[in-house]
Amino acid sequence: MANQLAGYLALFKQFSSPEMSEARKFVASLDICDERSAAAQVEAGLDPRILAVGNFFNEVSGLVRSHVLERNLFMTMLWQSSTLWPKLAPYTFALRRKQRVAIWSDVQYMAQLAKSEDMPRMIKRSYPRWFRRVLDKEMAAAPFEPTTFRKRRSGER
Repeated sequence: MANQLAGYLALFKQFSSPEMSEARKFVASLDICDERSAAAQVEAGLDPRILAVGNFFNEVSGLVRSHVLERNLFMTMLWQSSTLWPKLAPYTFALRRKQRVAIWSDVQYMAQLAKSEDMPRMIKRSYPRWFRRVLDKEMAAAPFEPTTFRKRRSGER
């Protein structure tokens, strides 16, 4: 567990860095392009922010896929990688054709996994039942009103 925590802290530090935050915002702001324009951008030299985001999320996804890191610990990072995948996909396919390597395949795998397993629900299920009810209540409330916590009864999950 200590290795998992050390890995999480190191990756979260990189994930939270100003450079990575800016790179993620840049990728999120991209219009989804067609493969022809993505290929042209790859030939001209792909923006380093796109490469940084793809490489970072591929690293995290690969470590989770190979069970080096616990999936539940990295669920929110993996969910974000799945939301960025549609923006990365055209560049990924262009890079794969150019380099003849399955680049960022772990990002693609995690994005498909997140889509098939309903990642937000999986994140929510990682909490105890009593807290899921708190989340459900807050999500249903409009406008947002934080719920005050009550003492848990003995034996309540």
